[in-house]
Amino acid sequence: SVVFMDGSICQCSIVNPGDASAPPKTFSFDGVYYTESTTEALYSDIAYPLVEVSRNHYISKFHQISLPY
Repeated sequence: SVVFMDGSICQCSIVNPGDASAPPKTFSFDGVYYTESTTEALYSDIAYPLVEVSRNHYISKFHQISLPY
């Protein structure tokens, strides 16, 4: 494998298979998910909080609207 992930520190490293002496390129992220991660895990960690914030914002704005008679 040329890609290595360290979930404990949210890093992904890529090695050059053609040059064993080359240092790996390392990237840091806010979070990493393995290929075994489920759709439910991704949704609950990423999408659900965004949906809830948007929904709550919409509901609060809707209740602030006053309709003229």
